[in-house]
Amino acid sequence: MAQTTETGGFAKIADGLYRVTLLPDAAEGETSYQFYGKSGLVYTAAEDDGTYGDGVLAFRDGTILVVGIDGTVTQSSYGFDPVFAPAACEKMGDVYVESVTGSVYRVWKENGKLARTVKVFEELGIPSAAEVMATFDVGSSMVLQYMVILPDDASRYDLIYYVEEGESVSAVKCDLITKRYDFASGKVSEYNFDFLIEDVDDLTYTDEAVIVYGNPIEDRQLVEKATLRIIGANCKDVVDVQGILPGATGIAESGPYIVVTDGASRAVFENGKHLATVDASVQFAGGFFYRQIGSNCVYYDAEGNKVLEGTTNGGDAGDKVLMNSYPVNGILYYSVTTEGETPVTNIYSYTLEGGEKLLGEAAYAYGFVNFVFVKGSSADAYTVYLQGFEEAILSNVAVDGMDIAFAASGVSEAAEAGYTILQYKVKNGEELVDKYLLLRRTGSDYAA
Repeated sequence: MAQTTETGGFAKIADGLYRVTLLPDAAEGETSYQFYGKSGLVYTAAEDDGTYGDGVLAFRDGTILVVGIDGTVTQSSYGFDPVFAPAACEKMGDVYVESVTGSVYRVWKENGKLARTVKVFEELGIPSAAEVMATFDVGSSMVLQYMVILPDDASRYDLIYYVEEGESVSAVKCDLITKRYDFASGKVSEYNFDFLIEDVDDLTYTDEAVIVYGNPIEDRQLVEKATLRIIGANCKDVVDVQGILPGATGIAESGPYIVVTDGASRAVFENGKHLATVDASVQFAGGFFYRQIGSNCVYYDAEGNKVLEGTTNGGDAGDKVLMNSYPVNGILYYSVTTEGETPVTNIYSYTLEGGEKLLGEAAYAYGFVNFVFVKGSSADAYTVYLQGFEEAILSNVAVDGMDIAFAASGVSEAAEAGYTILQYKVKNGEELVDKYLLLRRTGSDYAA
């Protein structure tokens, strides 16, 4: 029986697994579904498009399709044993950890073999009366901090903790215990960590450390002012933030950079290395330290050397007029207009590594997603830079019908995969031809 594809396209089920719907050419025929992986067609099902969940596409007859670590789709069937589905797991070190229910986890090896099923709270010996203060993952481990209230006459305790009971506040003696379960080795460790954790944030540049916010403990009392630390799975400081900026209370990440503040100063790190500590009035972005007073901006490197000065508002001939006060992906953009009866405005980029670079004569002031237009090889074409790219992303873009924009079609599929589609026109003789460029989103910026 002849069949036709419903839409002529693929429907994404999961990363690496796609479905095509086939319709019969007669009313009494059956609809069928084909499923494709990176190696091509892997399975065909009649009148059952499957149910996807927890990394597994399951069919009514018990057949399942699972996308493996290498992207290969495997056909299997449900039985009594658990199924390794990487999409349902978290990669922690060299193992894959699957949350089953409560504190129960399955630990899978990279070869898909089940290493163990573990009840983490039982392994750590956490009593039922304990109050869990913090739980977080770091490296291949889970770290838990919990508190146990002790009798009033206890002589050995870690902390006096104040508990609100209605309108009254009572002081209780507590043990504060911090333990670690390593999913890779199955080992349990306990640490003397004199810091009550209130909140935890991940770091984007590493899985081997986290940011913890809370209050230090001194003489079995909580220090009133909250601070932060960057620690590893062993609860030791990966970066001695408090040693560099005592009393640090805020932190922000941008690419490889971490900026720590205490309200009066800011300390900047690159991939864990301390670059500089500056007054809070000095801003930081993309490797540049800068101070802005009104429309005037002065930029410095990490050693405090002045590297560039410009204005964000107008300027005389010869002045550097900034397109933005902040660098994009470590690049600043500005224009300089020459003197004379026929002044020319040129566009420049500037990086700390390469210094000043002439992009070309300014052709068009266009602000959408920070495009930079310079004159191309012909009078009716532009060369286009996207701020954050050192090289031009487009050339021969038509002057006529200028409608460079994000494309309407395919946007949702591209966005789901972390991309944006850019639509523009080039001139082919007298004809304007649509072209497309795929840009990968990286936070608020783009990459090739």
